[in-house]
Formats: sequence, C-alpha cells, structure tokens
Amino acid sequence: MDDKNLDALFARLEKQPHNLTLRLAVMRRAMAAAMASRALELALELDPDGVPGTDDRALVADVFRAAGMDEDAALWDASPVTEASPAPAGDRVLRVVGGRDSGAATTPPSEDPPALSFDDIGGLDEVKRDIRRRIIAPFAQAGLLSRFKKRAGGGVLLFGPPGCGKTLIARATAGEVGCPFISVSISDILDPLSGMSERHLTAVFDKARHQAPAILFFDEIDALGSKRTSASATHNAQLVSHFLSEMDGTGARNEGVLVLAATNVPWSIDGAFLRPGRFDRLFFVPPPDREARAAILALELGTRPAAAGLRLDRIAAETSGLSGADLGLIVETAADMAIDATLEAGGEVPIDERMLTQATRGALSSVTEWLTTARNYATYANESGRYDDVMAFLKAHGRG
Repeated sequence: MDDKNLDALFARLEKQPHNLTLRLAVMRRAMAAAMASRALELALELDPDGVPGTDDRALVADVFRAAGMDEDAALWDASPVTEASPAPAGDRVLRVVGGRDSGAATTPPSEDPPALSFDDIGGLDEVKRDIRRRIIAPFAQAGLLSRFKKRAGGGVLLFGPPGCGKTLIARATAGEVGCPFISVSISDILDPLSGMSERHLTAVFDKARHQAPAILFFDEIDALGSKRTSASATHNAQLVSHFLSEMDGTGARNEGVLVLAATNVPWSIDGAFLRPGRFDRLFFVPPPDREARAAILALELGTRPAAAGLRLDRIAAETSGLSGADLGLIVETAADMAIDATLEAGGEVPIDERMLTQATRGALSSVTEWLTTARNYATYANESGRYDDVMAFLKAHGRG
C-alpha cells in the first residue's frame, strides 16, 4: 500500500470520529506484527456506529491470533461490548481496548509486592552492609534526614556481571525498607510512536511519587539511558534527556522515591546519569566468593529432597568463577539426575553429592567475558575511580 492510498484511508477514518479509538488501536497492534494492510482494511470494516459488534470482535481476534498475539486475541474475545460515547469535537481521547494506549500514557506497571529480604540472598555481605548504611537506614529515618537538610530517595545504580544477584538485591532492599517496590520492564517504556516513550516514563514516575515512599526499579537501564553521543536516532537522545529531567529536573518531585537501576554494562550509560543528584551511588555486585557460593547452593537446594551431610563447601570450592545463576543451573541439573534416578528406582532418590559433582563438571561460567571487558575499562577508562571496586576484585582473584 503506497503513501497516497494510506493517506486516503486515514482521511476516511477521520470522518468517522466515534469509532476512531477502536480503529487506531487495531491498526497499531496489527502493524506491529507486519500486518498494516490487513489492519487498515479491518478498521474500515467496523460498524459505523462506533460500537464493534460480535462479528467484528471475532475478526479482530482472528487477526491477532494470526500474528501470534494470542493474549490480545483473548482480550477481544472476552471483553464485554459496551456503548462508546462520542468524544467531543476537538477534544478526542484515544483509548485502547485490549492493548496499549495510543494517545495517553500507558497504565503504570503493577506494584510488585516485596517478598524478599537480605536473608534470602546468599553472600554479597559487603554490598548488603553498604546498602544498609547508605540507603536503608537513611531512607527509613526521615526525621534524621530532615534535621540534616537531606532528602530521602535519589538514585542508586547496581552493576556487575549477569546472574550475580543485582535484581535480587533490589527486591530485597525494598523488603528491608518495607515500602512499595515498582519494577519497570523495558517494554513498559519503549514505544515506536514519537513521544510515547517519554509519556510512559512520566506515568511510571508519577505512580512512584503517588505511593512515596517507594522504590522504583529499572532493570537493564542501559536500554533506556545509553550514551547520547552513540545514539543511532534522535528519539533515543530525547528519551535520555526526558529521563534525566524526571530524575531531578525543575519539575521533578521525587521526595521519598528511591530510583534503583541495574546494568551489566555501566560503560554504555550516558555520563549525565552518574552525576550527583541522579545515580550518584554505585554498587559493584561481584561474582560470589567461596562462602557465598556455598550459601547460594544451600538456598537453591532449599526444600528439595537432598541427601544428609552434603559437603557444599567442597562443591563451592570447585565452582570458582561461576555466578549465582550458574550455581542455580548446577542444582537444577542435579535435580534432573535425581528425578531420573527416582523414576528408575520406583522410589524417591534425593540429590546427593555425586550428582552435584557431576553437574559441576559440565558447568560453564557466564561471567568470564564480562570480566575481560570490565578489566579493559578498569585499566584504561577509570579516571573518575568508578571502577576501583572492579579492579580490586580482579586483583584479588588474579585477573588484574
């Protein structure tokens, strides 16, 4: 479909304002699945009274199913048909039935109730101490902060190799403070339509401000805050600028909002995020040491059937350089072995040391590549001292 025909179809849609909301919703979702032509045709087939009939809804659901969007299809099948009130001329409000809003900020992500504490995380004792001293204690004592003319909240960046507990630390921090924990995924923010990503970001911050004191957590923050000098599009630079403004701009009211973020690649984040007033507190979350590995193995075994007298310290000694996620995979592999043995024996066979040892032999480290890259930055791009903790870790483990 060429631009001329596309403009003509949009012109026809504008003449039927009562049903514009529904048509735009269908077009936007279908175009995301490379079905623009079908979506436009579908939009023009809807009833002119502005209310989709049963046959129309079934047709919409079929289009989404064909695009592999079964969840959205189910919403169209299940949602009741309601009368649509005409929007006043010149004050048209765009809503979405069963999809993301195309003209207003999306509903902020649902609150994720904290169910973790630091006791649920193996190792990382030094990180926990720092967080208790620099985040939890001040955050929980608003009166003390007020006396010293300091505000609760601010920004904290957790960085380190993948699978080492950054997200768990963030959730446990919220549990220790005892406040709402709002976890934001990248898909909650990014939007192909110009200006919409910024509006979604504002909605997320507004939700946190409304629930303050609260913790707002962004995982993989580098996807939203990459360096503007290396941005491939103006849209990315605009989103970064808007994010900075939401954190400490003139109109930002973030008293009681702690912004936690995690990243595997801190060197990819725009430097403006790391100045005072934004992510001015950085915590390196390293791969677990021997003691931490033993604690993680114990937590991963949890209530699984396990043989008595397991020497987890010996397994921990054989797993140097592995992340917490790698250790979890070892336990999962050993559990598979125990299940196979149980099925073969006809009775429960617990996880034993032999299974754990065998699972360890096939384990590969997921942090080696990260440590190699981090060493380069800690050696050649550490003028600000940002990677001093990384260098200290590398030297302590013979990698410096």
